[in-house]
Amino acid sequence: MSLLIKNKYTMIQIFKRSVIKIPKNITIFYCNSRKLLTVYNTFEKKSLNLKTKILVNNQKQKLQVTKIPLFKISNNKKKTLKALQKTYISLIKQIILELSVLVLNKLKLIGVGYR
Repeated sequence: MSLLIKNKYTMIQIFKRSVIKIPKNITIFYCNSRKLLTVYNTFEKKSLNLKTKILVNNQKQKLQVTKIPLFKISNNKKKTLKALQKTYISLIKQIILELSVLVLNKLKLIGVGYR
């Protein structure tokens, strides 16, 4: 299933697998000029430098990764944009998963004491 989004400049075809749902406890900032995506949680933050354009829908809490490059690119490199899109989808999903789930380790202390 795919969506067609008419932009001011181009028409973008976005597939359903390129849409990422954002949990409510996660805040996402996207800077188009610096090509930077920052994901915040109450405890920590993580950033990711991007090479493809991202569309953020705040009302539906969704993030869409496109194949549109953020800079001029040669025709040979345009063939790798689909692979880059899938890579960024998996990286963003991994960052969101890491920040949304609180990881705790129960430590078992084994050692030699002294008096």
